[in-house]
Amino acid sequence: IRNTSEHMGGTGLPPELISAKGAHVMLTGGLGPKAVKMFEGYGIEVFVGATGTVRDAISDWKEGYLEEATDKNACREHRH
Repeated sequence: IRNTSEHMGGTGLPPELISAKGAHVMLTGGLGPKAVKMFEGYGIEVFVGATGTVRDAISDWKEGYLEEATDKNACREHRH
């Protein structure tokens, strides 16, 4: 997905761009609480704890190893 919001003056938020492509799930190593809420606002479930390749993350998610993001397990102070 092309990130059209990467530079000042860009348009669209990442959750908006990802949602427009039809995604309903976001797999990530970690994400801050505001970002989690933004993704949820677009109907995208966020799962944290992903490591390795995309293939690894998908496999771990399917096996139930990733946790659904909550306010308690969201990254704080840029530690993601």
